Amino acid sequence: MNSMNARCCNRSRPLCAGVPANLAVNGTPQDILDNAELMELLLPILRADFAVTETYDYIPEPPLNCPITAFGGLQDQRVSIDDLEAWRTQTESTFVLKMFPGDHFFLHSAQSLLLHTLAERLSESQCTGLTKPRNG
Repeated sequence: MNSMNARCCNRSRPLCAGVPANLAVNGTPQDILDNAELMELLLPILRADFAVTETYDYIPEPPLNCPITAFGGLQDQRVSIDDLEAWRTQTESTFVLKMFPGDHFFLHSAQSLLLHTLAERLSESQCTGLTKPRNG
């Protein structure tokens, strides 16, 4: 681990307060971790993201009347297919689950495939309408 990476992964340092020690795992390119100036700009955003995920409480509400497409990485150890399938209950419209090669950060390793799939899904929504009629 280089010095900047060590600083970012050590919560006892003021710059790193509120940032998980495993920040460098998979999702953050080493060039970014090595750039202290850029990290000073990004760390407040990362802290806010981590705070939201750590404090969010799901409140059940009626399902939406719009399609939902969930995306996941086939080798993701953090989010399971069952976790992604749970989004199905959040819509009365269509639900599609698309899995891509890669881990939690599949958007890097499968970027072209993901963008192609997003374009297809958006095109399908425009052609078929965003909602299907509710029953009753």
